[in-house]
Amino acid sequence: MGLSNFKADKDKVEQGIRVPIDEETGCYVRIKRANNDAYNGELIRLMRGHGRRHQQIMAQLRGGNEKNDSTLQAAMKTAASKHILVGWEKLIDDAGDFGDQGKELSYTAKLALELFDHPSYADFYEFVMAVANDADMFREEEVAGDSGNS
Repeated sequence: MGLSNFKADKDKVEQGIRVPIDEETGCYVRIKRANNDAYNGELIRLMRGHGRRHQQIMAQLRGGNEKNDSTLQAAMKTAASKHILVGWEKLIDDAGDFGDQGKELSYTAKLALELFDHPSYADFYEFVMAVANDADMFREEEVAGDSGNS
């Protein structure tokens, strides 16, 4: 196996990837890779306001215990709404939870955060973060005829 199997596609990492929610209706979300520089910087900025707890909370994050801390969860959702979920197309508010029922929602980081925070849409946040954390989604495409063996 060659090292190129782990090579990230710079454009995918920087611009995000277009992920289908419902191809039939043309509903897509644009997701950037988790732990990108802008996300990490925003998370650090948000956590600095918590004084001494900052180090404890960041240790929880490194240890994978972020779900146990509501302050950290809120900061992660805020950072993700700005720097991980960076757009969508044809996302319809079919339940009427965010305005007029049946209307297409225009992307804003504020609305993305509202979606992430809404208890009925917890799976949407989990979906976005699962894609963002899937390194394979951000890999370079294999060149035709290149088996990766040398």
